[in-house]
Amino acid sequence: MDLTPLRCFAAVAEHGSVHAAAQDLHLSQASVSRHVQRLERELGAELFTRRDGRALELTDAGRRVLADAHELLDDAQRRWASLRELARGDAPRVTVGVGTLASLSEWFGALMHDFRAAHPDVRLATVESYDFAATQRGIARGEVDVGVNGVAVGAPPPELEVRPFAPLEPRLVVAPGHRLARRGRIALEDVAGAPFAFLDGSESMQRFEAACAAAGVEPNVVQRCDQVLTLAHLVGSGDVVTAVYAAGRHDLPGPPGHALVMIDLDLPGPVFELAVMWARDRRLDPAAQAFADHAVAVLCEGGTAAFQN
Repeated sequence: MDLTPLRCFAAVAEHGSVHAAAQDLHLSQASVSRHVQRLERELGAELFTRRDGRALELTDAGRRVLADAHELLDDAQRRWASLRELARGDAPRVTVGVGTLASLSEWFGALMHDFRAAHPDVRLATVESYDFAATQRGIARGEVDVGVNGVAVGAPPPELEVRPFAPLEPRLVVAPGHRLARRGRIALEDVAGAPFAFLDGSESMQRFEAACAAAGVEPNVVQRCDQVLTLAHLVGSGDVVTAVYAAGRHDLPGPPGHALVMIDLDLPGPVFELAVMWARDRRLDPAAQAFADHAVAVLCEGGTAAFQN
């Protein structure tokens, strides 16, 4: 598949202008326009609202397509980088699947930092996912070597080797100065009317909405984000709050600059826990096995105090 039309579409969506997108991509305006029109023909929908003298705006179809377009382009870039490494015989590479909240947390950064210090010849890559099953699918397809994400308590996927290390519990994430930041525990009714933002389609959003439906509460979701950094910025500014599933251990704090408050939710479905996981029936290469052993030793056996050793 030729990805140029997708790249042109994403650039025009970002800049709101064919001229600016053409400069960014080092293409002519006519070429960018042709590629976007080609994509619209292939998809059978207009992606932009075109008005003379005004910035291009995404249509509803364009907004629906944009998130997956970014994901497809990012995936193609990762795969191309892997092919280059294989062709050149570069240093061993380990791909770690991780949840979006964990990827911003200090404990995960410390885990990666300590492994790099002990194995400077190994290249680490991370694949973030909005839901637990995405990491498991990545492992099954061989795209992820080791996962650090949620699994159902007592019913882990049989194809995975799983080492649990912390329960996952619902938390409200707020700015440090938010009125609820110093509360130890709150109920759903305490935030029924608060403006919420979520990663669109994330596990946290789906389960929060399910809990609200079970309680007969209409959640005030004012924004759905495509990127975790966008969500973190909005919450940190105090404009919105969000709900996530965070590690229920005090030595595994959430992202810096944010406060986590326990929230009581009547959650349908299984209970989850954080775990280190890898494929049961596929032998890990030495670098991936070294990372799995490191993650298990620190998170599952030694606790995060091991980061200080």
